[in-house]
This record gives sequence, C-alpha cells and structure tokens, in this order.
Amino acid sequence: MVHLAMSVGYSAVIININAIQNTGSYFNSRLKVISLQLKDDNAIVSRERVGDFKEWLGK
Repeated sequence: MVHLAMSVGYSAVIININAIQNTGSYFNSRLKVISLQLKDDNAIVSRERVGDFKEWLGK
C-alpha cells in the first residue's frame, strides 16, 4: 500500500494513492488533490513538492 503525507490547511494528512480521484492546478503553481478520503477539504501540494508528488503519482 502506497501512502503520501501532505498538508491540508495547517495540518498534514496521509492519503492512499488509490484514493486520489483527480489533481488540478491551484494558485501560485501549487496542486490541488481531490480524494475520497477528504470529505469536505481538498489537499494542496506546495509548489516546492509538486514535482516530487507528480513523480510519485507516475505523471
């Protein structure tokens, strides 16, 4: 099972790669992650980590 830790607001979350429904561009070169595990929030990947995150996803 593959997981990733990322922040939602000021909190960090751990998310299973299979729970990611979609990703999209967000302000200031950040990335928004839409997931089944996040009920009311979306996770935002910092611009410093977007490259590593996309590599982790295989994109």
